[in-house]
Amino acid sequence: LFALDTTGSMMLVPERLIKKDLLHLLTSLESTGATNGQTPQICFCGVADITDDTPFQMGQFEADNRMDGWLQKINLGGGGGSEPMHEAYGLVLYALARKTKCDIWQRGKKGYAVITGDEMCPSSLSRQTIQKVFGDTVPENLSLKDLLAEAQEKWNLYFFYVATVSYGEKNVDRIYDFW
Repeated sequence: LFALDTTGSMMLVPERLIKKDLLHLLTSLESTGATNGQTPQICFCGVADITDDTPFQMGQFEADNRMDGWLQKINLGGGGGSEPMHEAYGLVLYALARKTKCDIWQRGKKGYAVITGDEMCPSSLSRQTIQKVFGDTVPENLSLKDLLAEAQEKWNLYFFYVATVSYGEKNVDRIYDFW
């Protein structure tokens, strides 16, 4: 799974990833074919601020040229900013923990998930946000720590920090240390 921060603070990074870098990855995967008898399946997501029109977008896992279709459908809203230096990356963790199903788990293995972003994440995901975005009813807010642990049971997680100029040099270490 590849989740992409689609907010304005990411500047041109999401567009470059969608139009160039990730297309190159897809072309490479398609040209090399299956490895070890298994064709990689990729799901692309877009994540933003909870107040954006599209706070979370998720395709489905595909192993052919449909991956490109899902990638091209991601809305690069460019919003953000409801909570300084925080985006709703917890939505990705919730989806990884509770909204995905992968064949690899039946073989006792974990999938790989990458989140790209330039900010921190709120310390919890509210029940109201979960209801709004996923339609799920949960009894209480979910802590980021618990969501992270739950997602890590099924996924090898990576956060690719994109050091943009949005918050100045003095905050880069703070954001980097958070992740």
